[in-house]
Amino acid sequence: QTCALPIYFTVSEALTYGFKPAGFDNVALGPTYDYEHFAHDLQEIAAGSGGYYSPDQVHRLGLQLVFLTTEMKRFVLRGEISPAVQFARDASSAPGLWSAEIGMDLRGAYALNDRWMLGAQVHLESGKQYRDFYAALTLRFSFSPRAAVLSTDLPGSPFR
Repeated sequence: QTCALPIYFTVSEALTYGFKPAGFDNVALGPTYDYEHFAHDLQEIAAGSGGYYSPDQVHRLGLQLVFLTTEMKRFVLRGEISPAVQFARDASSAPGLWSAEIGMDLRGAYALNDRWMLGAQVHLESGKQYRDFYAALTLRFSFSPRAAVLSTDLPGSPFR
């Protein structure tokens, strides 16, 4: 069976207000809008894998909170929390489906001493038709002493 590669189009916009409360390097809060379009429905194309989520249209309206605690401390935390409502329409659901979803990504690092750092990440994306969750721990050794944790020390995604 042959399959054309999906043609995918997306637009994402956010209007955020940035501020800096005590204990944070930055905080941004505001509404978001996302639009996605797949030219081909691939929900049942891959035998054995269940296909790929590929509705004709997805409109998502949400609220996004992004923050970073003060750097150069023993502990630093960066996070993004995004609750949203989503409207998706594809060939099999002519009127479309409304659903609630949430996205969350938290990454932190703690200096155990001047050479060892413990990092952690918790990631969740959950909606009516999908749920993606993973957690990771990292242990980092520095060859030279470190006085504090920076945002660049936070763990990256294990899938990138």
